[in-house]
Amino acid sequence: MKKLALTAFVLLLGTGLFAQAKLNASTFDDRDSQGGTSELKLTEAQETIAGKTVTTYTFEGRVTNKYQYGFAGAIFIPADDATVAALKTAKAVTFWAQDLGSAFPRFGLSVCTPADITDSAYYQKELPFPKQPRQITVKIPQDLRQPQYWGEKKSFNQSNATQLQFQSTNNGSPGNVRFKIWDIQFVK
Repeated sequence: MKKLALTAFVLLLGTGLFAQAKLNASTFDDRDSQGGTSELKLTEAQETIAGKTVTTYTFEGRVTNKYQYGFAGAIFIPADDATVAALKTAKAVTFWAQDLGSAFPRFGLSVCTPADITDSAYYQKELPFPKQPRQITVKIPQDLRQPQYWGEKKSFNQSNATQLQFQSTNNGSPGNVRFKIWDIQFVK
């Protein structure tokens, strides 16, 4: 089972936040790895929201059950050393999110530490995405759990974190997926 990830950021001195930096965003689904028919597409744009210009990531697609545990998600990988360092030391990640019409508006945010976990059972928190834009905060590591249903149980080691992912959590349940994420920041 794959996950989807989300990343970000450069240290903004004195504020307790790491400022948003260039992100390498992409999507994944069950087509190539499992022969499924789920699909997710990404549209990246610059938008002004509440007077602030931000990069928005809109994800649109469908999860099907051709593959038994159909899935789709988004990956965000740090684009520079400062962002990698921010991910490895953050006490929380904050971002704005909005469900734009998903059949199941619940997504798992995963902090991926593949050096510790060799299958796809990353540490995650399931999140409901609201119909109206809302800022979401996930405390690291307090809010993250390794799912009980998958993989070998391992301790969370944030120093090995490489990316953030968002993935549909109703795996195997068909339906549309459409959501937007923006203003991703790490809290130090």
